[in-house]
Amino acid sequence: MCKTCRRFYKTKDLPMNEHKCDKVKCGNCKDYVDVDHECYMLLKDIKHHSEKYVYFDFETKLDPKTNKYVVNYCIAHNFDGKENVFHKCR
Repeated sequence: MCKTCRRFYKTKDLPMNEHKCDKVKCGNCKDYVDVDHECYMLLKDIKHHSEKYVYFDFETKLDPKTNKYVVNYCIAHNFDGKENVFHKCR
């Protein structure tokens, strides 16, 4: 913590001897900048899609005996759109 401005900062990001009280770390560009710094969103590299994803939706109900949610219906789609439907077995 700086004894002058009373701010906390990480010394692994900025050594104590380089701290300036009028500077803050921008959450977007990660630089130490003036308080009135206006930063625009930076472009991110888009990763190539993976076919390993499964998209799913659960229908649940609360079991009054255990006070836990129980899945009674599930639909899952893989990346190619193949649909799998699961019903609760009794």
